[in-house]
Amino acid sequence: MKHLKTILAIWGGLVGIGLIVCITYYGYRLTLGNSTDNNSATKDDVRFVLNWCELGDERIQSVPHSYESPRSFTGDHFDAYEILTTNISIDELLNPEVWTRGDKLEGVKKEGVKLISMLSQLDNLEWFPGDKILLSSEIFVYSWSVLFHGERAIAAKMIFVKPSENKVFYASVKT
Repeated sequence: MKHLKTILAIWGGLVGIGLIVCITYYGYRLTLGNSTDNNSATKDDVRFVLNWCELGDERIQSVPHSYESPRSFTGDHFDAYEILTTNISIDELLNPEVWTRGDKLEGVKKEGVKLISMLSQLDNLEWFPGDKILLSSEIFVYSWSVLFHGERAIAAKMIFVKPSENKVFYASVKT
């Protein structure tokens, strides 16, 4: 009986310490450690974008603009990057299994673009192309994912290439 009290006291102390650590961590992440991050992304931070769509990260020259929103408790966020690259030719973007020209988008992909465009306007990202440009013939779109809840797109990860300017735009959104 004496050992049981000691064991329960130690267990209670460990649980208490764990609870304090969890509350402190999540409290920090939801307040001070959860802020908007503007224009601080580096080439290393955005390498995944060009590697996902198999254009190759060696093309990255700079990251003129970036935006990373705070995360909500459920993971809601909006992240966007503008990446300046070298030598992206239209010939590389003609594979219809990978790329779709903006003016040819339909269905799920088009809804993903609309969601991204709406949030870029709400967050006043003047450097991120609006839906008229994203849905035009000057942009090629690579869709990593678009998720729906019922009839409404609620999350999307998409890559947009504007070969005339050697620019790649990336957006990740969850609402």
